Amino acid sequence: MLKLRFKETKLLTDLNVSKEYVVKPKKLRGNDKIPITVDDMFRTIFQNQKRIKYSCKLISYYIIITYEKLLKKLKFSKNHPGKNNNDDINQRCDYIASIDDTNICIEMNNNSTPEIMERNIDYIVKQYSENVVKIGKEYKYNQVILFNLNNFSYVGNDETEEYFTLNNGNLMLTDKIIIINIYIPNILKKLYNEGEESLSEREKYIVGLTLQDSDQALELGKEIDIMEEYVNEAISVSHHEGLRESYDKQLALLEETKRDGYNEGYEEAMKLTRKQQETLEEAKRDGYNEGYEEAMKLTRKQQETLEEAKRDGYNEGYENATKDNNFKIAKNLLSQNVDIDIIIKATGLTKEEINRIDIN
Repeated sequence: MLKLRFKETKLLTDLNVSKEYVVKPKKLRGNDKIPITVDDMFRTIFQNQKRIKYSCKLISYYIIITYEKLLKKLKFSKNHPGKNNNDDINQRCDYIASIDDTNICIEMNNNSTPEIMERNIDYIVKQYSENVVKIGKEYKYNQVILFNLNNFSYVGNDETEEYFTLNNGNLMLTDKIIIINIYIPNILKKLYNEGEESLSEREKYIVGLTLQDSDQALELGKEIDIMEEYVNEAISVSHHEGLRESYDKQLALLEETKRDGYNEGYEEAMKLTRKQQETLEEAKRDGYNEGYEEAMKLTRKQQETLEEAKRDGYNEGYENATKDNNFKIAKNLLSQNVDIDIIIKATGLTKEEINRIDIN
């Protein structure tokens, strides 16, 4: 890809992804509710005209318009990005609504690969270009605002939200293409490390949407006018037979996929020499991808979520197997009375770990 001659700017997607504090769905207990990060729950809550109040509340925190006006004027739009893709379900936005001459999109992103951000940019560019209206000799472009609800964050970036526009740092080229990245794990990190009082009302609302514990969500959102209504409705739909069954199946499939990835990673690492392991360390950063028949039955977004879980399992299995090998090497070297400093350098184990090895 070509590079310009002026000052380079670091890409967001060049940063390492952090999985700390991500929302991980768990088995429902009692009055638990399904997190909004789960695709089926997102669709049930946000893509339903009768429940449009919940997306209106989120949007009202970020744009200069009242929640009441949004409730009256916000309408769902056709849920596809372009005229040429009407039949491609994998090219549809998660949520599209409009108010006056502004289209508002919301994407729930659980997959953290760079392609996801580029795909979302493709969505809003199509929204921007294909809704142009010619008035006399002039063309009128609608504004497009994209909210990325990201269930991941980046190492070294503790911002809970970031705004992206077309600008040079001093002037905006246009205010009609706006992307707002919301990092759910960073909000949770802020909550758990700095306390409830550190969160703004909108951060509390977002956390309330993602918490599985209903009591905790109610306590956090006690000053938000629709939080109690949301929690009660979320509990009800979460335990509805259809959604509950779908959720349980998804949890089982995610767990199975992660176990498969773990086992494959562990077995592969056990077969490798140390030199091969070092080579794999570099290769595995690009991800370990393997198709399977069950995933082919799912939508693209579900496949991406399963692949992410499988990569996590593979990495965990690989790392455990590598550490097992290092303990075996250390034990062998100890039995030969090799100096402990040499063993530390050879295996990467700590002195305390080596001292605990029984060579008998």
